[in-house]
Amino acid sequence: MAEHLLDTARERHAEANQPRVIQEASKYFSTITDGCYTKVFAPPGENSMQVIDEKGSIKESDDLSRGAMEQLYLAIRFGYISAQPTGSEALPILMDDVLVNFDPTRSAAAAATILQMAEHRQVLFFTCHPEQVEIFRQCSPEVPVYVIADESISVSTTEHVVG
Repeated sequence: MAEHLLDTARERHAEANQPRVIQEASKYFSTITDGCYTKVFAPPGENSMQVIDEKGSIKESDDLSRGAMEQLYLAIRFGYISAQPTGSEALPILMDDVLVNFDPTRSAAAAATILQMAEHRQVLFFTCHPEQVEIFRQCSPEVPVYVIADESISVSTTEHVVG
């Protein structure tokens, strides 16, 4: 019982003192992983990241799968973006094949999150994978797609993009 109380107190202290970036990253990571991971935190005095899974177990970021680690990295990037003051000029977000190691469910959740970010700032998402374009189109059929091929750029208005 005492150990549980101590753990709870430690968790509350860490949560209250985590920078806004980490708090925002937790929200994004939980969304992208569909609640499989609920929280991200940086233990005080350590140069590492930890996550809490849906069962309440603490995991080191190094123990995550490659896909989950990349999802955590993306969530931290989104945390930094969200933590920027709202009055500052919004810089564009550039991404290159960030979904390549995500499973289809997490790709769709990440695409929906990226599209939400695009409501407030310009997002340029580069990919050579037509299936990633389809994921974005399923989330938002009107998403503009530019195809770069044969030294030219064209707008794709078809339902499917051929790679």
